[in-house]
Amino acid sequence: GDNTLIVSAIEVKNENVPIYFRSTGITKSNFDIQITSRREGLIVNISAIDGSLINKGDLIITLDQRTLKQELNAAKALLLAEKNELDFVKRKFQKDGSYSKKIDSAKAILSQNKKDFESSKKLKEKGIRTELELEEKHANYKTAEAALSELLEISENLEISKLSANIQKINTDIAKLEEQIEFTEIKSPRSGWIENIKVDVGEFIVNGKNVARLIGLDELIVEMQIPQSNISNVELGDLVEISFTDNKFYTGKVQKIGAVANDSTRTFNVEVRIQNSDATLRAGMSAEAQIKMGQVDAFKISPAHLTADNNGNLYAKVIGKDKLVETKKVEIVKTQDNFAYISGLTDNTIVLTTGQAFLQKGDKPTYKIMKDGSQ
Repeated sequence: GDNTLIVSAIEVKNENVPIYFRSTGITKSNFDIQITSRREGLIVNISAIDGSLINKGDLIITLDQRTLKQELNAAKALLLAEKNELDFVKRKFQKDGSYSKKIDSAKAILSQNKKDFESSKKLKEKGIRTELELEEKHANYKTAEAALSELLEISENLEISKLSANIQKINTDIAKLEEQIEFTEIKSPRSGWIENIKVDVGEFIVNGKNVARLIGLDELIVEMQIPQSNISNVELGDLVEISFTDNKFYTGKVQKIGAVANDSTRTFNVEVRIQNSDATLRAGMSAEAQIKMGQVDAFKISPAHLTADNNGNLYAKVIGKDKLVETKKVEIVKTQDNFAYISGLTDNTIVLTTGQAFLQKGDKPTYKIMKDGSQ
């Protein structure tokens, strides 16, 4: 008769639906280091504020420099003096330098004295000069000879190497002093969150003392647990969506996958790195993470159109051969708003929707295909 029930139906058009695995995670800082003094000294100033963000190179603590600056100035003055001396020595030994002039003059004096001595010898033989005069000429000759050989023994290399060694030592002293001056300023080795400044102005600290803690928050690590049944679907570099209680969403990448399962939970540790450049997040916060596990062909339908058996298996009623109702087992891949994405139906299958509850397997219904596909 006219009161035939007309059941709504839709035609299956599957789409690629990503499958996500959900897990909770905890944020960890990407580094946590102690800042240490590199020399002993009296604290004269603390510039950083506990519990604040600081940049790499920012000054945290200033120590008293004591006499370091004066020692450095003295060493620099000494260096200048030694360098001037070296220049002088080098000039002295040049071709027309004072040293070669001295040698020329010593040679001239020697040759003059030698001539005098030899002519005196001849004159004495002739009886014109006395023994005493000859002795005097001989002494002058020997003195001039000694003067020249002493000059010739002065080695340029010896003088230069002695001065160069001094200069090298002073340079080493200067470098050490400059390093110690640098160590009077304790600066941040990287950008981070400074905590636990453990010292006060006026305190004398020893070399190697921990003065503060620096925590990396510009990037955070979210540590999550993935069950062993899913771990093979996770790969390094996979994108992970992470949300916090205040509905802030972040996207990160898998950067580490544990090699060994945790004994008690049979899960693997997976670490995801997220950017936190504005430092709104802290370490130790709990997060919801969802990680893409691949994709599957699925179809969007209202869960009201599905039926469940006593074991919790889900079925859709479809038009089978001879236009009779059949039940097909389906699985919910994901839910979104009031819809479910189900897998298990092939494209173009006709699924019965509104009114399907009144039909049994094997019925031959009258149905009307709806176009909007989202009932």
